[in-house]
Amino acid sequence: VGLFKEHYNIPLVSVDAGSLFLGELSGESDPEKKRKIIGRLFIEVFEEEAGKIGGAEFLAQGTLYPDVIESVSYSGGPSVTIKSHHNV
Repeated sequence: VGLFKEHYNIPLVSVDAGSLFLGELSGESDPEKKRKIIGRLFIEVFEEEAGKIGGAEFLAQGTLYPDVIESVSYSGGPSVTIKSHHNV
């Protein structure tokens, strides 16, 4: 984050919400429930921070190409179920 802020002059906002995430995940062992908790908190933190600065119109997320490959169906067509841990 520091590299982009300092060297590329990109106005990024970073948030250390680790304790929030770890607190919400404490005691949960089901991987799918954990993914849902993380996804919900990610959006909540974004919305809170976007409200503080104003003017944030969207949240952009990315994925790695291997995640896209792994989520494609074996028949070569579109996947019926995208793996929830991939942001594709």
